[in-house]
Amino acid sequence: MNVKLMTMLFRKLGYELLVAANGREVLELLEAEAAKGRQHEVECILMDASMDVMDGIECTRVIRAHQMQSRTRPWIIGCTANVTEEHRAACLQAGMDDFVPKPIDVTLLVNAIKAAYRNGKRQADSSNTQSSSAAASTSSAGDKQ
Repeated sequence: MNVKLMTMLFRKLGYELLVAANGREVLELLEAEAAKGRQHEVECILMDASMDVMDGIECTRVIRAHQMQSRTRPWIIGCTANVTEEHRAACLQAGMDDFVPKPIDVTLLVNAIKAAYRNGKRQADSSNTQSSSAAASTSSAGDKQ
């Protein structure tokens, strides 16, 4: 499935897209979004495991290492034509959350996106609970914000 078709599919599903040609561009886009204060809005990344300049496995490792410094954790769906169990394991070990083989089956992709959405809701609910708890404990300690 080519980029134009994927773009049309995602827009039809109601998603805003950022498109990158390689892993380095993915990192640059994420940095640009963070600079705009939108780092929490990148919730899902469809990551091709085999790209030029920086492949998706290395890019995922960088994203996961960087996220430890922030509270963002985008759901990363790996996609590749190399569907060996070793390659799938390498993708998941690098920090990808899901894996969709190429050629992409739209049903599998939509299911992976739904899983990303469910995970995002859990993170948001957890974040809201943590924020409320932190605010309550701060208030009870008498600190002013």
